[in-house]
Amino acid sequence: FYVNAAGQVVTAAHVIEQCLVVDVKRDSTAVPGFVVASSALLDLAVLDTATPAARFLPLRRGHDMMLGEAATNVGY
Repeated sequence: FYVNAAGQVVTAAHVIEQCLVVDVKRDSTAVPGFVVASSALLDLAVLDTATPAARFLPLRRGHDMMLGEAATNVGY
């Protein structure tokens, strides 16, 4: 899923492990994705598509979580 307007995508690291080429499909088109960061321990990877995204799921940074606050888990 896209996490910012710049077109960066978060996915599972095992999905891109050992891939020589990564394409990210958006609507009916595929754009190249370049690995920015990857962690096998956390099974997370960040890809940069260099294509702006109008819709994305922002990840919060710099705010403490409060007890009882709603949280969303994204996964398969």
